[in-house]
Amino acid sequence: MKELNNAKTRATALFPQFANRMELMEKNTLITGKAQRTFDNYSSYLAMFVENVRKMPEEATNEEIDDFLFQVLKKHPSNSQSSIRTHVYALRYYFKLFGMEDRYANLPKLKIRQKLPVVLSEEEVRRILTSIKNDMHRIMLATMYSLGMRIGELMNLKWENIYLDRRQVYVTQAKGAKERVIPMGEVLFRALSNLYKVRQSEYVFHSAISKRKITQRNVRYVIDKGMKAAGIDRKGISPHVFRHSYATHLLEMGLDIITLKELLGHSKIVNTELYLHVAQVNPSAPFSPLDVLLGQRKRRSTV
Repeated sequence: MKELNNAKTRATALFPQFANRMELMEKNTLITGKAQRTFDNYSSYLAMFVENVRKMPEEATNEEIDDFLFQVLKKHPSNSQSSIRTHVYALRYYFKLFGMEDRYANLPKLKIRQKLPVVLSEEEVRRILTSIKNDMHRIMLATMYSLGMRIGELMNLKWENIYLDRRQVYVTQAKGAKERVIPMGEVLFRALSNLYKVRQSEYVFHSAISKRKITQRNVRYVIDKGMKAAGIDRKGISPHVFRHSYATHLLEMGLDIITLKELLGHSKIVNTELYLHVAQVNPSAPFSPLDVLLGQRKRRSTV
């Protein structure tokens, strides 16, 4: 984050008008109901573009934009598609906002690769939660999993958004400004009720010292610590994996996909359908023929 802020400073030093453009862009982002995080991401990537190309976006040629994206591809091969996508989205937003529709249309058309979500098993989630000794840390991960929350939603969760009497959580500042209400299960209800009695901040999960809301780094630290304590050695377990696991486990437990779509706050059902590829909705349907050959599974009758 420090490096991204430095990029903005350096871009402004090169072109003082960059700061004015970003101020207008931030106003538009928030007025139109988009999240602050959207502006923070886009402005950071635009600053990197300006710093590297040494031109404001509107002054760069199409060839210079392509050359810049190619350098991003070479510099970050493992995360190239994600980086290029964000760079292009940021430029699209910029050109569209400032009335440069021709520049918007000339940006590269991206082919998005839909990756299957990484999911923890039910047993792995249970082991992680039971291995964490710190009450707030344990309840924090339990809340993220039990409600299928995005990390930003968890960070911004306030006590005023929790209705213990109705056993509901009102998720605000959600992606795409799509707020939603999620029912609270019995276990989470008891945990949050106990935490509410000793609350010290308007935020449900906060720093023990400053009382300010938690950061992404805090959440990742708790996850890493919980996995280590549980003896789980897996790569790529980010906070979003708990949301993936929530969705997959609910499908496997019998929840219909339309209800799941609303719980997740998806605008399109196609986004929710992705979990059907990893959920074992009907364990009796797909199976390995090797299990049948070696007597680990009965042969189904064809009659």
